[in-house]
Amino acid sequence: VSTQSTGGHAGCVNTINFTKSGDLLVSGSDDSTIKIWEVESQKCLETLKGHVSNVFAADFLPYRSNKEIISGGNDADMRYYDLEKKTCTVYSHHAKKVLRLSVNLQQPDTFLSCSADGTVRMIDVRRSYSGSSTHTFDEYSADERNDYVMPQAFGGGWASRRDNGAMDSCSDSLLLDYKLDNLVSRRRRLTSSDLFSVDVHNDGYRFIVGSAFGDIRLYDLRKIVEHNPAKSYLNIYRNCDIQHPHNNEITGCVFSKDSSEIVATALNNFIYLFDINTNYAKMYNVDYFSQLSEERPQRQRRTSGTAPVQSQAQDTAGGEQGAEVGGGGAVPSTPGGGGATPAVPAPPLKTYKNIYKGHLSSKTIKAVNFYGPNSEFVISGSDDACIYIWDKKTANLLTILQGHDEIVNCIVGHPSQPMIASSGIDNVIHLWQNVGDYPPPEVLKKKQAAIERRSERNITIQSQEPNFESFCVQQ
Repeated sequence: VSTQSTGGHAGCVNTINFTKSGDLLVSGSDDSTIKIWEVESQKCLETLKGHVSNVFAADFLPYRSNKEIISGGNDADMRYYDLEKKTCTVYSHHAKKVLRLSVNLQQPDTFLSCSADGTVRMIDVRRSYSGSSTHTFDEYSADERNDYVMPQAFGGGWASRRDNGAMDSCSDSLLLDYKLDNLVSRRRRLTSSDLFSVDVHNDGYRFIVGSAFGDIRLYDLRKIVEHNPAKSYLNIYRNCDIQHPHNNEITGCVFSKDSSEIVATALNNFIYLFDINTNYAKMYNVDYFSQLSEERPQRQRRTSGTAPVQSQAQDTAGGEQGAEVGGGGAVPSTPGGGGATPAVPAPPLKTYKNIYKGHLSSKTIKAVNFYGPNSEFVISGSDDACIYIWDKKTANLLTILQGHDEIVNCIVGHPSQPMIASSGIDNVIHLWQNVGDYPPPEVLKKKQAAIERRSERNITIQSQEPNFESFCVQQ
């Protein structure tokens, strides 16, 4: 889909989402607009304005006849567009750029937001809030206040909201404030509290947040304590082999269709799969935050008289192939050995279910997603302008899609058809769908050669794995 040729975006496309029926697609761009597309005709049906800077998040509110849109962007505003009433409600509740929104299917009038200001907020579009205003499409235009929006590199947001106490009046929407987490102050290299991703569980209460601290935390709306993440999280997911402080921020994390698993992508690192119900900290008696020094400490050694750590890493993954066992990050918290002579090192820990390699992610903030009717695949964009598709269970790379001219950041699957939408630094949205008996043998041969070249990036390739193109044709 070339948005340029259909009255489309004039800048990077930072967010894309299908409606639940899949007949429409919404997109947000650096050109500060939001566009609604008809998937079948690939035509732009409507352009929504109001943001004065980059749009980073846009989605449809569910069960609203596709007539209500939410968005967030670099100006730190969240917007709720009612296409029937022709009104736009602006929620000025964040101090810095809004990076992700997540709708709640069980409470369709609400959505969660996360921001570079380190807060997670919940908005109910039926409520009136301080720090919000409603305008008609006709009367609302670009903001003419005596203020300016900070550049992305400095966190975005209106300069006036950076003042201490400027957002105190918006406490009625606040869920979490990562600046209240006393662990943050202990991370000497990590001065950023950016929250890159939020996703709501199918039950409508639990949700996950991916942050600059390199972890994903699970929360419950009913169990938030004093807005403090350290006091509120139910579980935490990260690769223990990567020690704090580090620059492997979690830029994207989502639940599978049945919400039993989480896939997360890390900047300058790989993609990880986690089982939502597995608490690795308890399983291995690990303190995720015990090591915050500048230097990588030595792994603690087991001494005589101390019960050996169970080597459960291979069993935890349920027999998946292609996942690697980490080594040397977090240290099992075992009691002292009464001065006995150090014994062999504790076995390496693997605090994730699977790992996916081959793509490149160091230049931009990328999302990640599941794909397939039962989340059988993991899909991601890459710095090399390609789309990567892995078998979720085996972690084997199945195919690489080429078509973009620039970095691919966003990728989403159609809710019912074998179709993928992708976007990134170029100003186009691509729709990917098999036609006929694609791919022909010569194309398939080239794809296999490309996959094999990625094996230099430490990928396991098995020719007998399920073929992604065959899956699409069968659907």
